[in-house]
Amino acid sequence: MICSGFNFYLILLNMIADKLQFIKNKILIIENFIHLDICNSIIKQIKDGELKKGKILVKDKTLVDESYRRVTSAIVDDNCVGIVSKRILEIMPSLEERFKTELNILQKPSFLFYKKGDFFKIHTDSSEDKNSLEDVKNRKLSIIIFLNTETKKIKPNSFCGGTLNFYKIDETIDFSNYKFEVHGEAGTAIIFKSDILHEVSQVTNGERFTVVSWIS
Repeated sequence: MICSGFNFYLILLNMIADKLQFIKNKILIIENFIHLDICNSIIKQIKDGELKKGKILVKDKTLVDESYRRVTSAIVDDNCVGIVSKRILEIMPSLEERFKTELNILQKPSFLFYKKGDFFKIHTDSSEDKNSLEDVKNRKLSIIIFLNTETKKIKPNSFCGGTLNFYKIDETIDFSNYKFEVHGEAGTAIIFKSDILHEVSQVTNGERFTVVSWIS
């Protein structure tokens, strides 16, 4: 897993000794979370499945707004959903300890397909709006599982762009424009607090496949 800008951030953390744990309590990266054979099998299901335009949440309603989010959601079979859900449930006890929070419900995973030109602007996965859906208000952790790898130059089964960017990880540091970049690697899971600002930059080449879910 390559995190651009991370070395620079570590220099900053060395100057502020207690910040490393703070970052660890916000974002967790688990490599080899899902085997590559399973990743490839899920990608095939996404390509062969029923595809729908991704939606955004506005208060208590979901709608398509391709100026804000452009992505395709796929319907896969129950076995595929079960494999991913089981893998996430296996680590829930350790996530409770890691993030110091009680976790109860795993929301049904979504299977996403970003084509060239697709993106998702800066957002959070949870909401404090009293009119928002209960499932969204109750989200504590978000999970993104990369099924293929981001590369600088296009390669078979890879994608360019589509970087996962985090913002304002630490509110005590005045870095309003600083972003923590995570470049996807097949089989890797990114787990983070659902109230963290993040985005998916525009895919410039290839196709980006991920599974996303949330825990409340």
